[in-house]
Amino acid sequence: MIALNLNTLITAAPNKDRDSDHVDFAIAKLSDKITSKLSGAKFINEDEIEFSKTPSEGRIYTCLGFPNSKNKVNTYKGSSITPVIFPYTSTGRPASQLPNIASAADHTLVDYSKKYGHDENGNRVNMVALNGCSGGAIVDCGEISLRTLSEPATPKLIAVLIEAHSKEKVILGIRLSTIMAHLRESGLL
Repeated sequence: MIALNLNTLITAAPNKDRDSDHVDFAIAKLSDKITSKLSGAKFINEDEIEFSKTPSEGRIYTCLGFPNSKNKVNTYKGSSITPVIFPYTSTGRPASQLPNIASAADHTLVDYSKKYGHDENGNRVNMVALNGCSGGAIVDCGEISLRTLSEPATPKLIAVLIEAHSKEKVILGIRLSTIMAHLRESGLL
């Protein structure tokens, strides 16, 4: 474990209400000293990021995160945990499902039911609450079409998971293209 003491750029929450911040991201530059300690880490290159403003509908996405319900400290086994990642794959949804929050240019929406989903074999399974998944990856796995079924998949990181909206049955993510634009505007990139 590495303790981090970093200068961080954090989005400003409207009226200091973090629940109203639907751009919600933080970023920090890592020093060479820290990155050298992360020798086993895989860093994402720009060619592995999807920068297009393609609408979400008609595409497949995989969401990755570390939900609180799967990552609890067991006091009987000590004070550390082995992280358990939660992969969830579903179809994209239009930004109009969250009209007062999302825009197609800045957000990616993924279909989500808090009650059940399907495993890799198509079997219905109980879902996991997404608390703690904020900051996880949303990966664009490609378009749903007859043409793409015969082509190899080229998944790319498209967004950072922000929140789940149970009533609207969607996961909301902020696009990396929007984050990069904010960084360029602030002179950090």
